[in-house]
Amino acid sequence: MVDEGVWSPEDAWRVIRAGAADILNVWVAEAGGRAPAMECFRLAELAGVECAIGSMPELGIGTAAQARLGVAAPGLRHPSDVAGSLHQADDLVVTPLRIEDGFAYPPEGPGLGVEPDWEKIAF
Repeated sequence: MVDEGVWSPEDAWRVIRAGAADILNVWVAEAGGRAPAMECFRLAELAGVECAIGSMPELGIGTAAQARLGVAAPGLRHPSDVAGSLHQADDLVVTPLRIEDGFAYPPEGPGLGVEPDWEKIAF
């Protein structure tokens, strides 16, 4: 698995072309957001390389973005680290994300599906 070597779709393509990995660990924040991360997943799918989603200890908004990407991303067959919000003592979303029995569930609702807690953000 290539982890820290995939920070963009261009990095993903270099790793794929070199045949340097069986699995790409795509970090949404490092890739530049959901759209570039999805491009990494699509490149990997075309090349027959599998993927996982990596995480830093994001708060609920970032974790929601990862969970939404995870259900849409092709080739995501490996356990992924979509639980950054569990590493925090508090969060900036009104309703905590549902993470149970090793599974992160994408929030329902428009956009990322989370409601920011504006009082905590202002604080």
